[in-house]
Amino acid sequence: MYKAPVKDISFTLKHVAGLKPALDAGTFGDL
Repeated sequence: MYKAPVKDISFTLKHVAGLKPALDAGTFGDL
């Protein structure tokens, strides 16, 4: 069974795609 590497994906989104500031600002609610 395939299990997505959620930790790796979230790390990449936060640090490479610059999602962390948007999450901190509350742009995406409780995502």
